[in-house]
Amino acid sequence: RITDKRSGGSLKANIKLIDLVTGDVVNVVQSDAKTGQYLVILKAGRNYALHVSKRKYLFHSENFSLKERASTDPFLLDVGLKLIDVGQTVVLNNIFFEHGSFHLKIECICSACPVPIWQSIPENVTN
Repeated sequence: RITDKRSGGSLKANIKLIDLVTGDVVNVVQSDAKTGQYLVILKAGRNYALHVSKRKYLFHSENFSLKERASTDPFLLDVGLKLIDVGQTVVLNNIFFEHGSFHLKIECICSACPVPIWQSIPENVTN
């Protein structure tokens, strides 16, 4: 379910799922405007990046693993989006480094910049 983090209200948002091994976009969907719910079917035994975006909201990115899950077990992932406002921050959860190094792992190259930054800027903000 995709919600407004402050109010808890449901949001229609864009959702993209990426296979972290291949870098392939495996699903692109929108959550329901009334319920905030979305449904995707993913292969078990893989690692995925999730990107959620909505105009006027900060994007959300995270990763999750289905490596240890049975293919018949549902996996629920709720995301609360924050309105863009002064002082808000974004945590990039899809950045992986080689152990003891500053080199990025291949798993994060495909997901390092999930959304063009202009998509997150409110309409009333100007230069």
